[in-house]
Amino acid sequence: MLKTSPLVRVLALVGVLSAPACAKAPFSIPETEQSSLHISPSGSTIQTGTNLQLSISVAEGSERGVASSNALWSSSNPNTVAVTTDGVVIGLAVGQADITAEFGGFRAVSTIAVVAAPKNCAPGLRVPIQC
Repeated sequence: MLKTSPLVRVLALVGVLSAPACAKAPFSIPETEQSSLHISPSGSTIQTGTNLQLSISVAEGSERGVASSNALWSSSNPNTVAVTTDGVVIGLAVGQADITAEFGGFRAVSTIAVVAAPKNCAPGLRVPIQC
């Protein structure tokens, strides 16, 4: 019969008990050095009634995109700039808001300014309407 020292038995028990704590969360980033989160564009101006898709990426030596729907998005001024769960910002009123994305324990901010759409343009169009 093979004999093991008490130290080896304790280390084996610690390894068995700590295994569940090391399980990966379903939306975790692979085990690499994550240094920061970026939103693109980092700032922009849109017209009332228009929208803009924001995207996020993780910098870990080289940047890689992350699905925008995996982030938690919020607006500092939702009456001026709304943001969907997929990172689409919508200009609701003239003003400005900071849009925040949170992912993997990191957060990034993009400042979005909203200006009035020209009176001779339909919302979302950049071509004047001729009567």
